[in-house]
Amino acid sequence: MLSRVPDIPELAGNSQAVKRIRENFEQLAADRSALLLSGERGTGKEEIARALHRHVGGTLRTFVVADVSESPPAETEALLFGDVAAFSRATAGTVYIDEVGTLIPTLQSRLLRVLQEKEYYPPGVDRPVKTGARVVAASTQDLRARSKAGLFNAGLLEELSRQSFVLPALRSRREDLPVLIQHYLTLEASELSTMSKSMSAAAIEKLATLDWPGNLPQLESVCRRTTAFTDHRVIDVDDLPDELWHKPRKRDDEWSSLLAKWASAALEQGESGLLSAVVPQVEKILILAALEQTGGQKQEAARLLGWGRNTLTRKIKDLGVEAHRSRQD
Repeated sequence: MLSRVPDIPELAGNSQAVKRIRENFEQLAADRSALLLSGERGTGKEEIARALHRHVGGTLRTFVVADVSESPPAETEALLFGDVAAFSRATAGTVYIDEVGTLIPTLQSRLLRVLQEKEYYPPGVDRPVKTGARVVAASTQDLRARSKAGLFNAGLLEELSRQSFVLPALRSRREDLPVLIQHYLTLEASELSTMSKSMSAAAIEKLATLDWPGNLPQLESVCRRTTAFTDHRVIDVDDLPDELWHKPRKRDDEWSSLLAKWASAALEQGESGLLSAVVPQVEKILILAALEQTGGQKQEAARLLGWGRNTLTRKIKDLGVEAHRSRQD
């Protein structure tokens, strides 16, 4: 029933794909067959997958994210089928495979076996291992076009397409902005322990003129900033961030000049190992900036930084970056 659908922004609004998921949410959550979610980054694919997982005993089962877009084949094989990898960890849970279209043909065939036979062969093992994991695959690519071009296994596409949804970009669902904005404003007020706010019709109309390349994380970031820095209950046009319409002036020369001065001073004082001292600090600053820009959404932050999400996750841990509330793809 619709009343049991989780109250999350990714499932709000009236776009056709989102309405279909809401209307069939109970069935989709209970069904253990594969699910394919397509769409641009930031359209809510991973958050919807997590909501489906949580809805049916998800707190007692494991949800494993396998981002296969950045690893070489051997590492991807270990990530999916190794001893402590996705399918071994989520035996009765959910394996969320991000960017499934980037898998090489041999791994596509092995994933097809998982879907058809409910078993897989770990690397170096000649006996299959049974799995009850549900596969939710996500892609920003047109898998049908890739299949026609011989780049994606037709059988795997058929299995994944039995239940599939294309999530729309935010610019394609501008009519949903009022309900999405209110969702995020309420969420941010709770997170920041401040008064709940609303947005004027004029401000919403102004936001509707944007293309929203960052999709939902970008909208969430705007709502967080206006919630934090507006001291009245109704957010108006003047409260919206100026950089949404005006790109900030480039100041490449300023930061590089300061870095050059710092390096010269350090070398004059006899210091060494400058790279090991400064690179972690630069990476930490850039990570925090990217997370702030994307509303804590790691996949999109990784894209902005030119990394894969696994690399970003490792850097966050290694550099001791303060935990940041994260919303997913």
